[in-house]
Amino acid sequence: MAKVYHSQRFPASRTHRATRLALLAGLGWLLALLVGNWRSLREGLVYLGYLRSWQTKPVLRIDQHGPYGSCYNLVLRTNAERCQLVINELHGLGLTVEQVPVPGDPLPNLFVRLGPDGPLTLFCAHYDTSRETATYQGASDNTAAVAVLLAALHSLIDSGVAIRQPVGFLFTSAEERGFLGAKAFVAYARQRQLPITAAINIDMLGRDQLAIRPSALPGFYFWLPLVGWFAYDGRQIRPGNAYMQPAAPLIQRIKRAASSGLLVYRRFTAASDSNIFQQAGIPTVSLSSSNMFYLDTIWERDSDRVELLDQCNLELAHQLICHMAAQPADLL
Repeated sequence: MAKVYHSQRFPASRTHRATRLALLAGLGWLLALLVGNWRSLREGLVYLGYLRSWQTKPVLRIDQHGPYGSCYNLVLRTNAERCQLVINELHGLGLTVEQVPVPGDPLPNLFVRLGPDGPLTLFCAHYDTSRETATYQGASDNTAAVAVLLAALHSLIDSGVAIRQPVGFLFTSAEERGFLGAKAFVAYARQRQLPITAAINIDMLGRDQLAIRPSALPGFYFWLPLVGWFAYDGRQIRPGNAYMQPAAPLIQRIKRAASSGLLVYRRFTAASDSNIFQQAGIPTVSLSSSNMFYLDTIWERDSDRVELLDQCNLELAHQLICHMAAQPADLL
């Protein structure tokens, strides 16, 4: 009997083997995607939780006659007028205001110091807005933080509480123009050999809890195997740059001082004056609202309005600053 050769046997076997290998490679890629993005997935679920619970009105609107009532006045002003209002408030408290020139910008940084001499814990907020139009308020970016710093100064001075560590309050200009104010202040501090042990930069307050965020290219970071990191800022996806996480001892110090829950984000990053302080080697955190969905909806938009701010969120930042200022750093 003549032999019958099954010519398709070996090619079929090779096809099945290739299919299995492709399937295993796909599963490996998916596993790597999940493992590499476990933190992104975790924080993404937090984001979805805020999205589901979103409400258009805050739990407690800012009281016009309360400690953060300056918000209503500031949002109506130009950057130059905002600068003058802050100066007037600081002078009204009897504080000496150092006006630090900012190369490339007509408005100065405003800097005050409290407590004993020594290396400073710096609380910082930029007072400028990105545009001066009739419809844009910049309530979260960054009027709320300016109001909180002013309220904290009022509390510390009016209460007569002993400030147990050297602290500085810095109101920067030109944050919206490439962080020029922060760059000028870092140069100013170096020229005067002014040591800064920690910088707490406050930007984008307004809802829910407080959150600590890394300073980097702004957005939500995720990783693709064999491709790299990407950042999505709600408008575009860009290749992500390598970035440092905030210093762990500073995070722990802030956690001990916080009066309520504090989220620590690793993948929701911020771009603010904190980037400059971090690049200068200063232990730095960027402190904001924890509600990233809210921030996405109002960032650089006319919808960033004072009536959407939640006074409870501002109060958390206020209490944190006062507690940190009133306690020696080594006890926090």
